[in-house]
Amino acid sequence: VGQIFYEKGYYVLGLRYKYHGTFPGELPKISQKDFEEAAIFGSKMIKEKLKDIKNPEFYMVGFSTGAAATLQYMTQSVKKDKDLPRPKKVFWLSPAMGVSSAAKFGFLDSWVSMIPYFKKFQWLDINPEYDPSKYNSFPKNPGIQVYYLIKKAKLNFSKLSKEEKMNLPPIYSYTSLVDSTVLDKDLYDIFQKMENPNNKLVIFDINRKFEDFFKPNLIKLNLKDEMSELNFKFNVAFISNYSSKKDDEVAILNYNNNVFSEENKSNLKWNESNFSLSHVAIPISPDNSIYGRDSILGGLNLKGENNSLYLSPNLLYRLRYNEFFQYIENDIKMVLK
Repeated sequence: VGQIFYEKGYYVLGLRYKYHGTFPGELPKISQKDFEEAAIFGSKMIKEKLKDIKNPEFYMVGFSTGAAATLQYMTQSVKKDKDLPRPKKVFWLSPAMGVSSAAKFGFLDSWVSMIPYFKKFQWLDINPEYDPSKYNSFPKNPGIQVYYLIKKAKLNFSKLSKEEKMNLPPIYSYTSLVDSTVLDKDLYDIFQKMENPNNKLVIFDINRKFEDFFKPNLIKLNLKDEMSELNFKFNVAFISNYSSKKDDEVAILNYNNNVFSEENKSNLKWNESNFSLSHVAIPISPDNSIYGRDSILGGLNLKGENNSLYLSPNLLYRLRYNEFFQYIENDIKMVLK
């Protein structure tokens, strides 16, 4: 995503959060304040870098927790620190606007883990670390801190006046219909409350070819039938093969300013063996050297006997790249244009 901006002449800063990019054992130390401070630190670096440019355009892109950090940043720049650079537009990828409420009780396990014998209680997963860009092991503390970050960002957002909400920059958000990491309902809810007709929500549907394998609630969930009843106060694009159930016939259903339109020739198509996108796949191009279609991790297709591998099957079949990334790239270029 950064490359898209860079090729258009933008200066791009990719943040590394505190305790990230080191080793998994650092993550139990992180707090929600660290996410907030990283966004402020990054924006001030950008401001300094562009101080000699007249009318610079400042954009923010947030993936997962990064989206919650940008929401908190936007409310803070409106209410408390008006010297912070205000983004012209914001892009969210698999935004974390809601996580399981059980996350807030994770601190109980953290307390128990202080007893030496129960040290593993602070971890959700402990796995071999073979991925060069992402931890496979995950402690409970980051989930707790993300929960508090989201809660704080939403609270501050709720305190904005209607006029202040309208002055927030347009947000372009991209998410999968199925996401085991975040709760999409919270994302729709906050978009409705923003009441910004320029906001856009892009939803990538499941591959309907595999409907026989999906849970019943997913098979019934068809936004094409429900869009007119939901009365969206923002723009929506629903990308799906709901009508043909074929890999090579993916349509785009658009809802713009209360008007429906449908693009049947989208040039988008599913890989014949992929049944959905995933939380981690949304911002990743199929050409990515680590997670893309032809990479070792992105192309994993292991088969064998049950209970033989140390790894969880969830790690092995979770899609790592977004085969509809071209849509996101075209969308961003169109917004910048």
